[in-house]
Amino acid sequence: MDFLTADRILVAERGDVSVQEPGKLWVLTTSGQRTQVSGMPENTGIYYVLRSPNYPTTGLVYISYFEPGGPDEPRRGRNAADTQFKPEGLTVLRAKLDVSRSSPALSDIQVIWRQEKIVPIPTGRQISAYMAFSPDGQFLFICGGARDEFVGMQNLDNALGKTLRIFPDGTIPADNPFVRTAGARPDIWTLGHRNVYGIAFSPDGKLWQTEHGPEGGDEVNLIEASSNYGWPLASNGRNYGASSDDIPDHAQGDGFASPRYTWVPSVAPAGMFFYRGNRFPAWKGDAIIGGLKSRSLLRLRFSSGGVEVAQEIQMGMRIRHVSEAPDGSIWAIEDFPIGPNGGGLGRIIKLDPVFGS
Repeated sequence: MDFLTADRILVAERGDVSVQEPGKLWVLTTSGQRTQVSGMPENTGIYYVLRSPNYPTTGLVYISYFEPGGPDEPRRGRNAADTQFKPEGLTVLRAKLDVSRSSPALSDIQVIWRQEKIVPIPTGRQISAYMAFSPDGQFLFICGGARDEFVGMQNLDNALGKTLRIFPDGTIPADNPFVRTAGARPDIWTLGHRNVYGIAFSPDGKLWQTEHGPEGGDEVNLIEASSNYGWPLASNGRNYGASSDDIPDHAQGDGFASPRYTWVPSVAPAGMFFYRGNRFPAWKGDAIIGGLKSRSLLRLRFSSGGVEVAQEIQMGMRIRHVSEAPDGSIWAIEDFPIGPNGGGLGRIIKLDPVFGS
C-alpha cells in the first residue's frame, strides 16, 4: 500500500497465486471505506504499488504485477514440465489514477518494464516485486525475485534475483554498471538476491533491502551498484529440508557482499520504510519492518557500527506490509490465512503511540 493523499491509500490485493487468480486494486480512505479500481491489465497477481514522487501534479502511480505469457511462450526453468501453470513474468506499469472520482480507474496505462525469460512456478514463491524511487525521484528501482530457480541466477542475461534501475519512463540510465557488458541486461543494478521483501532509502541517502533467506539467513543488505549478494552460492541459511548446512555461509574474501545483519532463525521480513514522522519521535531515522514468521514489528537502528534490532513488538499476527502515513502514524497489513501457522482476517490497521507508565 502507498498513501496517495493524506486520506487516500492505494492498496494491492494479490489474488490466489495457487490458481493464478487475478489481483485487485483498491482505494481505501483512512475512515475505512474502500472502492475497487478498474483498468488493470490481465494479470496473475498484483504485488506492489507506488505513487510517483510528483503524484500531486501528475496523478501517476506505478504497479508491479505478474503478466501471463502468451500461447507461444517457451517453458523454462525447473518447473517447465508442470503444465498446470502458465509462465508468468514480473511486469511494471505506469498509469494515471484520479482518486477524486467515485469510480476510480487507471488511465494512460504504459508498461515500462518486463522481466522477460519468464518461468512457471506453482507456489508463487520468491516473487519480490518491491519498488522504490531514489530520493531525488530520478530513478526507479525494481526488485526481481529468484522465482525458486537456481540455474542462471548469477548470469546477467536475466532479471531473476536482481535489483534493476531504470528511469521512471522505463528507459535505461547510461551509467548503470552493466550497460556495456556484452550479453547483460542493461537495467541490472545488483545481483545475487533471493527474495527481496523490503527496499527503502535511509535519511542519509543509502539504499537498503531486506531479503528472505531459504531456511534461516534472512538478510539486511546495503545496496551498492554492481555488487553481488551471493545467492544461491552463499547464504547464512540452508535449503529447505536439508539435514545440514548445505550452502556456504557468507565469508570475508568470498567475492560477495555480506549482509549487514542476519536473522537466524528467520523472521520473514516484509515491507520496510525509514520513519520520518513526529508521532514516534524516538524512532526517527529508524527502519520499521513487518515480520511474517515472527508475527511482529521490527525496528532497526542504523549506525556507522552496523545494524541492530532496537525493538521488536509482538503483534500476534503475520505482518505483510508496513507504511508511514503523512501524519506520522504507522499502517500495517495483516496477512490473510496461509499455511499451518497462517494469518488472520487480512485487516489493515493503524498504529499510534500509547503513552503511560
